[in-house]
Amino acid sequence: MGGWSVTIMRQPVEDYPHINREKVLADWTVGSSGTRWINALVSRGEAKRVRDGGYPNLYTAPACVIAPLLATDEPPSGETGIFAPREVRIMRTELDACPPDELLTIMVWDQS
Repeated sequence: MGGWSVTIMRQPVEDYPHINREKVLADWTVGSSGTRWINALVSRGEAKRVRDGGYPNLYTAPACVIAPLLATDEPPSGETGIFAPREVRIMRTELDACPPDELLTIMVWDQS
């Protein structure tokens, strides 16, 4: 596997596979270990895995959990060097407008 493409949306997970690009809050690509952050959230009960398999993996998490992770220009990943997040886009105004309890959808595509 070459890595992951991560997209965080203000759209119900039930709407997948229909994606409204205007509802995207953040997206980036990262190396093969770049999903440890979301798996850690799931392990702690702060996020829920809805679908596995990489095409895509789907998760949900409240905005109050996701927003702090996107507070800098470097999204969560645990990767460095050539595997660090790239092609990062964070829509700060839209993210800040989310109520803390709003459930966001996290879509993670296997890039292999």
